[in-house]
Amino acid sequence: MATGLEALGAASAVLQVISFSCSVASLCYKIYDGKPTAEHDLEDYASRMIEAAGQVQTRCQAMPHMTTAEKKLAEIGAKCQGAAQALEKEAQYVTELCKKGKLRQAVWATLRSSKHKKNVERLQMSLDGYTQVMETQLLLNLCTTSDAIELKQSQRFQTLTSDVQDFISRMADGHKKIEGLIKTEHNTTRDHVKREAEITRGDVKTHMVSEVQALGVRAATDAQRERLLKSLKADVMNQRYNNVMDSNAATFERVFLSFDHMCQRDPNDWQPLDRKALDVSGGAIERKPHWELTSDAVVQEIDERWRGFISWLQSDNRNIFWIRGKPGSGKSTLMKFVIDNDNTGKLLGRWRPGTKILSHFFWKIGSPPQNSIKGLLCSLLHCILRESSLSIEEVLNHFKNSSSKDSYDDWSAAELEKLVLFLLAENMSPVCIFIDGLDEISSQDGYFKLLNVVEQLNAWDHVKVCVSSRPETQLVQRFQRIAATSIRLEDLTRPEMSVYVHKELKPFNASGEISSSLLEELTRGLLYKAQGVFLWLFLATRSLINGVQNRDDEGTLLQRFKELPEELEDLYADMWKRLKGNNSVYRETAARYFRFVVTGAQPVNVTKQTHNFFILRPTLLEIALAERTKDREVLTHKANDSSHADLKMLCETTAETISTRCAGLLQLTRGVSGRNIDEIPHLDEIKFLNQVVSFIHRTAHDFLVETQAGQEILNYKHIPSLSVRTDVTLVKSMLCVANILAREFNFVTDVDDVIGIIADTARKGGIDESEMTAILPIGLELWEAGVISAFPRRWGPGWGFFPLLAWESPLFDDFVLSTLKQADSDSDSDSTVITDTLRNICAMAVWKQGNAPIRMMQELMSMGADPHAIGWWNFHQGGQLGSTTTTHTHQVTAYGLFLTFAWNYLRGKAPDMSGIVGVIDTMTQARPNWQTRILLNFFFFSRTLSILTLPWADTSHGSLGFYCEVDLQYLLAQILAAVDSINPATHDSRLHNVAAGFTEPGAIIRFIRKSNDKDGSSYYRILNQQPFQYLIGVIFGPQLHSVDLDGDLDSVSSLVNDPALAKRVDFGTELDMLAEEIQVLAKVS
Repeated sequence: MATGLEALGAASAVLQVISFSCSVASLCYKIYDGKPTAEHDLEDYASRMIEAAGQVQTRCQAMPHMTTAEKKLAEIGAKCQGAAQALEKEAQYVTELCKKGKLRQAVWATLRSSKHKKNVERLQMSLDGYTQVMETQLLLNLCTTSDAIELKQSQRFQTLTSDVQDFISRMADGHKKIEGLIKTEHNTTRDHVKREAEITRGDVKTHMVSEVQALGVRAATDAQRERLLKSLKADVMNQRYNNVMDSNAATFERVFLSFDHMCQRDPNDWQPLDRKALDVSGGAIERKPHWELTSDAVVQEIDERWRGFISWLQSDNRNIFWIRGKPGSGKSTLMKFVIDNDNTGKLLGRWRPGTKILSHFFWKIGSPPQNSIKGLLCSLLHCILRESSLSIEEVLNHFKNSSSKDSYDDWSAAELEKLVLFLLAENMSPVCIFIDGLDEISSQDGYFKLLNVVEQLNAWDHVKVCVSSRPETQLVQRFQRIAATSIRLEDLTRPEMSVYVHKELKPFNASGEISSSLLEELTRGLLYKAQGVFLWLFLATRSLINGVQNRDDEGTLLQRFKELPEELEDLYADMWKRLKGNNSVYRETAARYFRFVVTGAQPVNVTKQTHNFFILRPTLLEIALAERTKDREVLTHKANDSSHADLKMLCETTAETISTRCAGLLQLTRGVSGRNIDEIPHLDEIKFLNQVVSFIHRTAHDFLVETQAGQEILNYKHIPSLSVRTDVTLVKSMLCVANILAREFNFVTDVDDVIGIIADTARKGGIDESEMTAILPIGLELWEAGVISAFPRRWGPGWGFFPLLAWESPLFDDFVLSTLKQADSDSDSDSTVITDTLRNICAMAVWKQGNAPIRMMQELMSMGADPHAIGWWNFHQGGQLGSTTTTHTHQVTAYGLFLTFAWNYLRGKAPDMSGIVGVIDTMTQARPNWQTRILLNFFFFSRTLSILTLPWADTSHGSLGFYCEVDLQYLLAQILAAVDSINPATHDSRLHNVAAGFTEPGAIIRFIRKSNDKDGSSYYRILNQQPFQYLIGVIFGPQLHSVDLDGDLDSVSSLVNDPALAKRVDFGTELDMLAEEIQVLAKVS
């Protein structure tokens, strides 16, 4: 025995202090992060922490003549006592905030002082250090496992306190980590805290509901829900999942059968596998070949491999489950099967009834939504919100910016992470998250960031996480460190693989083409070389079958088998070599096809009335057109005038060429996806022409891109500039396909997608300017012909081609400016093309709220664009695609729009405003009509002020909306004051001199909107400004980032009901009446 019982008692107390202290720190973090909790959580843990700290002191003092290890234990104990006392003070500070009257701060607000949070972080780091010392040094010296076993069996054991008995018992069981040594005591406390938390959570939800009801926030409309969900769903979100082989097409029949079989069994009835049943009787024990076993026997062997996973699904084991496997072993197929299998949900129901399954499939060679953390979070958030209207309400209520998102690009990864974690914390419904292909994360995000997110997702008791990946070194080390439960896919599939090979080759034995002895030799050899990689086995078996079909004799077949490389990448090289890889024509054609697919291509949206879908790229038709014509002839009339029959024949020929010249590395899969896709006219023709050309597996891509042999294939007869030209040729083919879709099927392609793809190509660098110059005029021609167009969004304005280019990238500035200059010189209209473009760019600024194209705007004004010329701006508002849409026509000037943009930009940020102020200065020198007035729409949502800037824009937001009528003097004066307060360096004396001469700048509340579930939105014209004038100060006050309304909004609702102060009106009619008075016109067209 290395030490006395007193020391073990002291060690137990020290570990208890560390455990409870860590729990207290964790609870403090939750409150700092705004997650729901209550005082009882902290009180329970803090009380037990201090109690354990007292035991440390008592027990350390009871130790007689201390050994070196015991002295170190006493030293650590004293330090833990100090940390506990410091944490108690932090817990008291937090608890005080949670008491009656301060519940809202405890639940919804981040603690104002960062000092306290840093104190907790410092103490947590100290505790981590004490834990490491205890686990790696002291416990080994104080008591070994054999010592603990001996103590447990001695008579003295019964005289010890319960915590010391439990400590020794766990040491005897081999536990060395703190979480294992104090698990019983911790579980008791956790169960108590859980019960208290459930009560508190009910209090929190009741409080939240009453507060929201008092505020009068109406439920989100269907339009808001649809808009939020749409913004979270990237077009390619489900592409990888859909491309993964379905279980009914896979060759894992017995693996899947075993899963179903095991799911039906009671875990208590599981018995060890009867190995004798699988052995040949007599003589030395030798396993039967799997193909000689019955299906039941094979399944029985696979059963053993499934047990860990099935147990994990239905138990409280919350360790991350890791399905690991070599490249090509079938991980994604297995994950898809598990997700889709009904038994998975049933097993999870045994863990917690009603468990929801969320999933995401990474794809390294896909687009950013498919290989980034942001894409993962978007996918999970969409899954959560799609199933829960209440969750959507919570997001819209507590994250005001979420209501302004229109697309995937509007979100940041940080925003999405905050939302996902908020919903997982708020919504206690059980969830199981499946994430496939962790190793396919982009290098920009990397494993470290991704695994941090995965561990955060797994932090709640009601969440399980299952992941799959290759056994990459960083992943292996991380999962070992966090004690993840795992299964090797090769162990599941090996019995199945032997059956597959025998099934594929047996017919040739039956026909006499190969002998029984060769069949057995090939089967055993293939299984040995495959090493559990099903893709290798599939390709190698296909290679041997090709040999049989080519009439190879058995000696040649055996030689072919022996020459098959064991590594997948080497097998690809061998496949290429055998398929006339040295033929110059084959090599040159295949290299071009490979480069098209390696280049990758973003999808495009197309629409026709109520039908909307997206096309994955590169498509069969794109590559066929690129191959048929010379690079510079892709967009000629000759290339576009082909009949539908000619195009079909061309695609059939291209498909055959892919099959015969690319050694099986490329495949054709479905490239058209979308909602209600089966209702699309001419669907079969569209689907055939637009099949997506892709690699059979990521390993095929990696072989061509990352190996010397692959590079030799990829770059055959290839000059450096052609890598760029491949990109450009695909863009040209895309435009050609857009023209064909319009001509043959009356479909329109989304101009936003088209310009985005052109811009991404231009940004790659090394692009020949003449190449882009050749593309942009064609794009303009297609825009003018209606082939590409702005989609009829649920609500939003339509742009012009030049403003879209200007906002997309400065790379297009020279083309835009030179083209506009020529167009302006040819125009006879008083409203020049240049002025219209400036106005539309400013209109986009109001809508997009991004970094405006300052240089372009200054150039346009130097070319004569008039920022004060009045023009029309059409704004579409309606329901889903194809439903009735209202078109509002707004009479605007570039100056008024840009001032509106600048004010809204200031509210959201504190940026360098010098460029924006410069544009305002240039516009102001052109002498605007200062009496011009603008109608701006503000609304309060969850007590926070937001601005929509347009009189009709999505008026369903919030419970109260305010329509402020301001003149240009007032708006400019407010902007200058705000800019000076943020960044005095942008002070412009000319603008201030202009503002000094303003006379009676004005702003009034023109309308107020009230919304509720019963009556919808009601509008009131304000008849008496005096009672409402204070709202102007609130709306245009100095607090720019977010204005919290301290007054009672209910009083505003009461005021508008007074007929002497406000009159209920028809909003559309009122805007028509105001058209000439304030130069605002909104009407249905």
